[in-house]
Amino acid sequence: MEPILLWVIAASMAVFTALLLRRGSTVSTLSDASVVLLLFSMMAVMFLSVVIYVYYPGLTVLWILAAFNMVSMSVFLVPLAVTIFFGNRDLGEYRPWRGIRARTAVAASVIVFVLTSEVFMAWAFEILSGSLRAAGGWTAVYSALVESSSSYWFVFTMAGEMALTFAAMRKRFAGGMGKIVGAQPLMMFLAPTAIENQAWADVSFLVSSAIMAGVFLYSLYYLRKTPHLTRGTTTYIACLILAYTVMMAGLLIWFAGGGALVFVASVLFQMTVYFYFILEDKQLGSRAAF
Repeated sequence: MEPILLWVIAASMAVFTALLLRRGSTVSTLSDASVVLLLFSMMAVMFLSVVIYVYYPGLTVLWILAAFNMVSMSVFLVPLAVTIFFGNRDLGEYRPWRGIRARTAVAASVIVFVLTSEVFMAWAFEILSGSLRAAGGWTAVYSALVESSSSYWFVFTMAGEMALTFAAMRKRFAGGMGKIVGAQPLMMFLAPTAIENQAWADVSFLVSSAIMAGVFLYSLYYLRKTPHLTRGTTTYIACLILAYTVMMAGLLIWFAGGGALVFVASVLFQMTVYFYFILEDKQLGSRAAF
């Protein structure tokens, strides 16, 4: 498949996901949550099905995957139908499991679907573009998964989603928090693993290291100088510093020839933190600003 077509699909995915994430951050009813989860699950299952079919082509597999897609859709169509026939309800009325808030459960589900769709989209595009061969065996599958999750298909698409989401929701980050949150898309874009070029790897590593150090220092300054910070702010900064620490360790391991697994894990954790605070509608900054 032509790379230009794949990039058009990836760009469309980034825009659609960013818009849907913005919508997901404001859901308050069961019908809203069902629609958001339905769309995210459709994307995740679609790209998962593409990868499975590439590894196991055939008419029987195609029918099984079609049935799997239909079943996954029905999971969220059922509660949507319930709201149509029996009335809509506020998410605050539900406690799906052991007292966990329904909104938290929705946010967690969205994050799983987003990461799944992006990982398998990158995996599928790596194969369709000829960069990766669909080889069998657990070792080959593991290598393909790690390689896809550190490729430019994954990294640049996720960076685009983060940048678009930040641009659409930047007013929610009070004061200096906008600078801290805004650094995340840039850090994602500068992933040295994205392009197989030594010059890119060296330059992006140096620039991202400088940005990371700047974020560390500015975060400490912000925590010390800004009074009455919300609880979400301190939690977010602590998680971000942990993610950047693991990311730096992962990059050093990757540069030493040890593989990209630790780096990929840090990226997934960083995405989880970013999307969680967006979807949970957390107020980041001083309480006085809200």
